[in-house]
Formats: sequence, structure tokens, C-alpha cells
Amino acid sequence: MVSIGVMGRTATETPARAPDDSGYIERDGVRVWWETHGCGERAILLMPTWSIVHSRHWKAQIHYLARHFRVVTFDGRGNGLSDRPAAKAAYADAEYVADAVAVLDATEVGDAVVAGLSCGGRYALALAAHHPDRVRGVVAIAPSVPFLTPPHPWRVEYDFDVPLEQDEGWAKDNRHYWLRDYRGFLEFFFSELFNEPHSTKQIEDSVAWGLDTSPEILLLTECDLGYTDQEGAEGLCRDVRAPVLVIHGDADRITPFERGVRVTELTSGQLVAFEGSGHGPQAREPVRVNQLIREFADDVGGRPTAPARWFRARDSDARCTSPRRSGSATRGATSRSRISCAAASPTWRSSGWRNRRSPRCWSVAARRSIPPARSSPANPRTSIGRPASTN
Repeated sequence: MVSIGVMGRTATETPARAPDDSGYIERDGVRVWWETHGCGERAILLMPTWSIVHSRHWKAQIHYLARHFRVVTFDGRGNGLSDRPAAKAAYADAEYVADAVAVLDATEVGDAVVAGLSCGGRYALALAAHHPDRVRGVVAIAPSVPFLTPPHPWRVEYDFDVPLEQDEGWAKDNRHYWLRDYRGFLEFFFSELFNEPHSTKQIEDSVAWGLDTSPEILLLTECDLGYTDQEGAEGLCRDVRAPVLVIHGDADRITPFERGVRVTELTSGQLVAFEGSGHGPQAREPVRVNQLIREFADDVGGRPTAPARWFRARDSDARCTSPRRSGSATRGATSRSRISCAAASPTWRSSGWRNRRSPRCWSVAARRSIPPARSSPANPRTSIGRPASTN
């Protein structure tokens, strides 16, 4: 299969941890680059997301999780050190799932807790649904499962394929604008993705990673999801038998928060709502996300951990009520968030998951305030960049 474009990853800084092992798997002529960090029997697979970025979007998770697990990452086809196939069919969801299985085989990982952001959350759910023996649990961060719920209205304002007379706001999310001013689209898109104050570094990194691929490649990613309607989206979620943790910011301007709620309901999972957070909490709130992933992986792996309660740092009695543990993200503990009960989900206890309903949906409140939503119009896209036809 022909690969177009130049393979590479822009170095936005020196990585906190170098990989312990790395290499390529090859499927149908497409090479996919993988890396492993850490060691041990328990493994965490960090899935790729939309090909607009590569595996460095997990940079704030790798070094922490590798202290406790064997962490496996791979660059999704279309970006980073992986090939950029020129065929549209090569970017179907099933291909990313098959790549994940091949990477697990190459790294000799029998099963793993699988985490994914946005499109990667959908890939993780599909991996769990179709290969249940390889998945111990799923962490879906801002999961993009098109058709499951209506998209944001600003994302369906403009036709993706029709030339537009304007290019302000979400009008930039248009095939013709991509080809004319790709950097302009990246800068706008990632400013919407990281809509929290003080997100300059995250935006700059993501734009650099976006420039590691091309608009021509991204246009190929409008492809087969494995389903075509709401019934299919719901069926994907219901087919997951592994424990599921959903992390979603309630100020997400890319994928509606309600979509994460629906994924939680259909998978009988657990929802952690980050109040005031956008579409990339793994980059903007890495300490809290890292701890949630670790505690979830410990729990489904049979290693109980104590539940934590965070309090806002600005509160006069700010403290953390969880026991201090070596390496814990809550150690030392004044934090900027608070947990509150919200909705029904299976009980997540230190002794393991219980397959029954109880009101244990945690809401983590950020101390910062989010500016009012922009009035910019939209293009039909619901995921970390899936085009109109997938909404």
C-alpha cells in the first residue's frame, strides 16, 4: 500500500521518559510504530485518537503510569512514525482495532486496561466489544461515539464539503479551508479543544503534532465507523462487557458531555465529570486523570485502592481525605477539585466492581472558571475531528 507524506514526530520538548522498547508491526503493507514503557505483568494500552495528533498526546500519562504498569502506546496510522496510507479504507475504525491487537501481540501483552481519548475512546470500546479476552477494562476520555447523541449545534452549522464565503469560527472546519490554510484550522480547532484559560502550551504542542501530518491525510479519515446509525452506536456500547470508566469535561466544545453520560449508561460504567474542563483533560488535568486511570487499573486488576476526596485549594480547610500512599497523585494533598454524587452507575469499590446500580457518579470540579461559549458558528463534526457524515 502506498504511504504518502513524511513520517516523523515534532519534538515539543524532551520526553520525561524514553521508551524501554519500540518497533513496528505491519499489516496489509502499513507499518505502525509502537513503544513500551515500564515493566510488570499488568499493562495499560494507550490508544491513538484521530490522526490529527500522534501518541505524544499521552505524554503527561506515560511517565507516571510506567512507574506502576507496563505502558504500551502506538502512533495511529496517518501521523507520527507510522505510515500514512493513501487509501480511505485504511482509516476505518476496524483497522485501528486490528492494529491494537497486533501491537498487543508484538509486545507479548495478553490483556490490558485500554484507555482512549475522543475517537480513541471509541476504538477502545470497539476493542473491548470485539476482543473481550484482550481487555480488562476501558477508560474512555471524552468518548466520541457519533450518532449516540446530537452534536453541538455549532458543529452542524456549515457544510464540510461545500466551498464557503466566510472562514470565521467553525467555518474553518471545512474541506476547502483545510487545503487552503491548514495551520489556521489547527490553531482554531485546538483553541476550541483546549478552551480552558492558560492552555497556550497544550495548543502549541497540538498544532505542532497536527503539522506532522497533512490535510490530505485527514480528509481520508472520513470513513467506516463500523455502524451507521444510533442503533449501531448503542449496540457498540452494549457489547462491552469489561468495566468502563468514562472521564468527560462538562465544558467540552468538541464532543457533548451528554455523549459521555450515554456511554456510561449503556456500558453500565462509571462517570467522572470534570466541571469546567474541555475535550482534553488528560493534558489539562493530568494529575487527576493519571490517578483515576491508576486506581481504575488497580481495581479491575484486583489491587484495591482507597477512594479519594479532593477539596478546592482555595477553601480554608483544603485537604485530601484519602490515605497517603507512595507515588499517589493525592499525596501531599491540597487539590483544586471536589467530588459529588450525581447519577447511577455500577459501584466501584476497593474490593472490585459490583454489577449493580448505585448513585456513584463522581463530579470533579475545577477551580478555574470557563469564559462564556463563543458564538462562532459550526461545522458538522462531533469527535476530535470526525467529519459531518459521522455525527
